[in-house]
Amino acid sequence: MANEIYGPYHSKEEVIKAVDIMTLKGFKAENITILANKRLSSKLENQTDANVESSEADESETSILNRIKGLFKDEEESEPTFSERLTALGMSEAQAEKYVEGIESGQILVIANDELRLGHDASNDRISGQDSGPLEESVYLEND
Repeated sequence: MANEIYGPYHSKEEVIKAVDIMTLKGFKAENITILANKRLSSKLENQTDANVESSEADESETSILNRIKGLFKDEEESEPTFSERLTALGMSEAQAEKYVEGIESGQILVIANDELRLGHDASNDRISGQDSGPLEESVYLEND
């Protein structure tokens, strides 16, 4: 599965524009995930069809019900942290931690699954150095 990581973006307007461009380029909204802090994620959820997830720092503010549920879950069943997700996509731990710190301070990352793009042709993959407009910060990562 090929994934692209875009960003970091510094405003919700930039992210909304980037997601709109991605959908115009054939990405399905359900295959686009936005990683943001809790304040920004709640605003973005209402303004885009993409999946929006809030950062690790905000996950500590879980409700009592979620804490009780957590007591009955195995460690292995817990959701991976942003850092774990980014390293699973091929980033180094240091790079992933840098992005997570940015997310917690208000930056936003977007992850899009390229293989599930509408009209995607593997023989027509983007070649590095090719102009990609406002999405030129993307990184292709292969996930096993």
